[in-house]
Amino acid sequence: YVGIAFLVYTVIKRFFFANSNAQKSKESLFADPKIQFVSYLLAVAFVLYISSPFNFAISRVLPEIRAWGRMSVVLTMLILALLALLITKVWNRRLIAGVLTALILLIPMSEAYFFHHDRPTSVALSAAAEQSHALRTSTLVAMKGIYPQNCPIFIAPVYPFPEFDRQDDNNIDYAELDLPLQDSGYFRWSYPAVKDTTNWSAFQPLVSEQPPFPRASLAYQLSYARALGACGSVIDRTLLTPSELAELTNVAAKSQTCFANLPGETFQGAQRFASLNFKSASCGPSIDPATAAFAKRNLSTDFLWRIDQPSGLKYIDRWQVFSNISPIAFRLIRSSKAEGKSPVYSFIFTGVKGSAPLTSVKVCLRKITDVVPACANVALDKYGQGSLVGAASQLTTSLQKYEFTIAPESVGKIENWGLVVGI
Repeated sequence: YVGIAFLVYTVIKRFFFANSNAQKSKESLFADPKIQFVSYLLAVAFVLYISSPFNFAISRVLPEIRAWGRMSVVLTMLILALLALLITKVWNRRLIAGVLTALILLIPMSEAYFFHHDRPTSVALSAAAEQSHALRTSTLVAMKGIYPQNCPIFIAPVYPFPEFDRQDDNNIDYAELDLPLQDSGYFRWSYPAVKDTTNWSAFQPLVSEQPPFPRASLAYQLSYARALGACGSVIDRTLLTPSELAELTNVAAKSQTCFANLPGETFQGAQRFASLNFKSASCGPSIDPATAAFAKRNLSTDFLWRIDQPSGLKYIDRWQVFSNISPIAFRLIRSSKAEGKSPVYSFIFTGVKGSAPLTSVKVCLRKITDVVPACANVALDKYGQGSLVGAASQLTTSLQKYEFTIAPESVGKIENWGLVVGI
């Protein structure tokens, strides 16, 4: 905080209170090119660190860049470098040099103090690790009594890897890895497949990587995982949002004979992990034909797709839903073996309450590098669903970015809409 305050003071003094008529002398602090360079770097790092339109614009162009808070390490390094440079300039001014020297010592010492204060001692960490290991071992032992070796296990809820930080769950640093890392290879786990790869293609459509990070309902995730061929699911309550915890209660009530709370760690007065056995003939999530077809299509490695649009409202089954005025930005790329295949865009539209049932909606597709979109009418069934077949040129071996919008004459008829892509 002292360094950031000094940075703000430096910037204000440099750009707003400098005497434009004065000649910069050799003794001027800001005449030193080293100090200028580090000051500029510090200003850029500070802008990247805080939530601002600048880093938002970068994330829109390069959404893979994440964890902006880790710029704090760069800030600390640059602040110390700037203070060191300033000391060399004012070494003869003993009072100022003493204050700057004290700051150089104070900043790392204060960080070390708070790190030690917030982090348990090594002995406590060792004891906690041993306890966690024993509890998770008991969880895995119980699972081996339910599932056979090499059984594909779906970890619910779905999370991408590397992960994002949701504020409405209790996930702490890749909690999804707790059981897979301790397992000796007995089971086959759904996590961690790296996002935006063919290994993740089956799960990519179920979760948004853009704020506020909506994902498909827990019931749909479980049904989808069963359609993929998983023989069971381990549900981690620490990863669930409050609404998903309530949904889990309903899932458990409908699947009493194949649902079990697993021994081991606890969370909010209940067992942390629960098991849902898909191979039990008497219960488990049902699989409707549409979910089975969607799962089978996403297992294909012929192409990859992802929706990049932020501000998604929710999921309706397989569709991530947006407001009527929101575009839907997405990306596509295909493998070489899918040459000549065309993308199929499937939509769902919810009409305005009280209006007549929708029979068609006009949508417009624009490549990000183009200005003028191409528009077409989508015929809808009684569920508000319809599809369009795109041109084969829209699906290439290089990454393509597109954007769908609802045509102005159709916007007033729609409350929200969603898109999935197939071939």
